Amino acid sequence: MKNQYKAWLLILMLGAVSSCTSKSDLIVNVWGLDLNMGVDKSKLTADEKARLEQSKAILDQFTITIEFKKDGTIVSQSREFRNWTHWKVEGSKLWLIRDNGNVIQKVKIVGLTKKRMGLDFNDGKVTYFESRN
Repeated sequence: MKNQYKAWLLILMLGAVSSCTSKSDLIVNVWGLDLNMGVDKSKLTADEKARLEQSKAILDQFTITIEFKKDGTIVSQSREFRNWTHWKVEGSKLWLIRDNGNVIQKVKIVGLTKKRMGLDFNDGKVTYFESRN
């Protein structure tokens, strides 16, 4: 019983610590499109898995990356993301802002962890990004 109590206490403490990490803190990172999302690797042969990983390694060099910096600025070489210069998080929305202060787009944050981010660009589809750090 004593060990069970300690286990529950540890779980509660870990939950409290993880809930202290805000979305604004988690989003500060370099993100690249997640090219594996939607691929069921369990149905692939070993050769197909190897080719998939090789293709992903090549595509990762050319994929869109977005860096959300701690100071609220955005860096990206992508034409689609170059218009956005600043960001902020309010609730479950990511605000993408132009340099002149006009909000270009409010994006729904569908999921956000240290390793993966899911964004809905108001089209009902989730675009996944993976951490590059």
